[in-house]
Amino acid sequence: MESTSLDEKILSYNDVVLRRSDLDVLSGPYFLNDRIIEFYFSYLTSCYPFEEGGSHWSLLAFDRNENIFVHHDSSGGINNMHANKVFRAVIYSIARQICRWYGSDERPKHAKDLWFSTVTEQIMPSLVGKMRNEILELVQSLMVK
Repeated sequence: MESTSLDEKILSYNDVVLRRSDLDVLSGPYFLNDRIIEFYFSYLTSCYPFEEGGSHWSLLAFDRNENIFVHHDSSGGINNMHANKVFRAVIYSIARQICRWYGSDERPKHAKDLWFSTVTEQIMPSLVGKMRNEILELVQSLMVK
């Protein structure tokens, strides 16, 4: 039985195989699948050297109860600069959208907490789209090599 063009292997990177259908996922408004996530983590891991038998991870998380961002880094802070850059970009983007919403006619005069839905509607799609495009361009550049 012949495989369809959607099942066609387009890239083998480390031990991850991407198929043509994965490019469709990146191009459309679909949830990312496991292969794309696995590919991207594999790519990021290969960009940073690690000792045999080990790996490095970094996590920037928001603790809602404490109202703070916390950065965890398995290599003792090697990614602090990048975590701070992401933190500043996220805070700046959210603050800008809140200020834009607060000064607009969209804001109901009696509502205090409705800004959150406006922020997620205006920020999330653009950030998700940008990230999808970056991963798609990365896959396409690796296909050429």
